[in-house]
Amino acid sequence: MPKEQEAKALMDLLDAITDKLAMECTIEQKIYPAAIFHAQQMTEKAAKACLALRNNPLTGHEYMHLFRQEIIPVSGELEKDFLKLFDIMVTLQGLCSPSRYSVSASRTRYRRYPEKDVLMFCRSADQFFKLCYDFIEIKTGLTLPKDKEELTNFILKEYGEAYIDIIDLL
Repeated sequence: MPKEQEAKALMDLLDAITDKLAMECTIEQKIYPAAIFHAQQMTEKAAKACLALRNNPLTGHEYMHLFRQEIIPVSGELEKDFLKLFDIMVTLQGLCSPSRYSVSASRTRYRRYPEKDVLMFCRSADQFFKLCYDFIEIKTGLTLPKDKEELTNFILKEYGEAYIDIIDLL
């Protein structure tokens, strides 16, 4: 597998970890719309990481159907678990914008976020994230650190400036 594809996939995975951490913080603080938003973002970036390994990097938001076509059929022992979560992930994808924005061009809405529903979506998103992590490890043959800082250091050491543009914040 080309190193450039691996680097892209691992950077998407790193972004997913950031959203995972944000999801966990917002659950703890009971900021449920933000928890749903970050759960969706985590799954989107994890799915895009898998797609990047198939040389199908995605920049848009319609990723789950492509994931079903491109990743699930080649996911081997993970296929059954991916399929169990697929419909929940599609529903979560549809909740992203409403969880982030209450005002649209046509209406102003207040959406309720029952704790049990939020926790179900977040647990499912976390399971999906872990499956994507496993998929990437299987397809790359790498054992990846689970910690954000350790994964960052691994990526920079293994791929560095040859495959990643490293820039400062300002």
